[in-house]
Amino acid sequence: MKNKLFYIFIFLFSLNFIHSEPLKLIGNFIMLSVSIEDGRFLLYQRTTKDEKWTPLIFEDFPSTTYFKFFDKNSKSINFGEGGNKNYSEAKITDNTIVYFWQNEVVNIKLIYKLVPSKEKSSADTLIIDLSILNLTEKETEIGYVFCIDTYLGEKSKKHFILPGNILVNTEREITKYAIPSIIQSYDEKIKLGLNIFFNKENQILPDRIFFANWKKVLDTIGNYKVEEGKDFDLKPYSINDSALFLDYKGNQIAPKIELKNRFMLSLTSNIELVTEVSTTTTIDMTTTTTTIDNKSSQTSNTELVNLSLSDLLKLLDKINKKLQNDEKLTDEDIKLSDQILEEIKKRRGKK
Repeated sequence: MKNKLFYIFIFLFSLNFIHSEPLKLIGNFIMLSVSIEDGRFLLYQRTTKDEKWTPLIFEDFPSTTYFKFFDKNSKSINFGEGGNKNYSEAKITDNTIVYFWQNEVVNIKLIYKLVPSKEKSSADTLIIDLSILNLTEKETEIGYVFCIDTYLGEKSKKHFILPGNILVNTEREITKYAIPSIIQSYDEKIKLGLNIFFNKENQILPDRIFFANWKKVLDTIGNYKVEEGKDFDLKPYSINDSALFLDYKGNQIAPKIELKNRFMLSLTSNIELVTEVSTTTTIDMTTTTTTIDNKSSQTSNTELVNLSLSDLLKLLDKINKKLQNDEKLTDEDIKLSDQILEEIKKRRGKK
């Protein structure tokens, strides 16, 4: 009876978090994880091969960093969802993750790749190539927002850094031609930063960028109106929770024409990227769809800390499956489950 009650608890807990296995690109110092369900991604860094992976954006499942698309009436398109003649697919090809989704009007493709910022160096930069293809015989209008849910500067309350060492600690909007070339999210304690680049080759400048509370924008219907100088709180639900939003107003796309854009997120503030990266270039990277198949119930607390949230949930699911198969849980299984739940609780308490 104890086993069954325990199973019910961890099964219900897991239902809130477990998702399909993500696709991953793993370099020496940078790792990318992309959901096959909706194309959302997570990005990680380590300074040596022996270190644990540290998230560069807030780590949650599904990821709170996302693309959102709108039609000509500013109505949200159900990007990433199935049904109603919607279709999506994700795959790894030549060290690149491709996610595409389409309905009867548009085909939206996100192409992720990790590349070196300089020749003959390890991968340290994420490039996201976006394409929107009009499938119809009529002109269509599509707008979109790219939300980057940063967190590195939240503890120190130095949320974003603009060129000239200008801090952004409250809501702020910057219009198209005033957008800086780089915005940084930086944790001065662990010396870890993420750099978001603008105005590089193959990039289209947003109509505006703005900094605001993540949940506040998520809960807003239609165009978000920035409250200049407002803090990043949405009390009592979301405190000190900032995000960067890249806002592209409606783009007119002719029939059978493809609109393209590029986004760059890097570990370094100085990049000299080649426009096209050869698929034969060596960038110290592997691809994977799983990382814990050989983990056992003997996993230590230290190992748990080094695992991503997705991998923790998969370990928990393996214990669930034992119970589903009427196998008796060992003391080690129960102890491991408690450790996993505690580790997940700690991480989800960061926001």
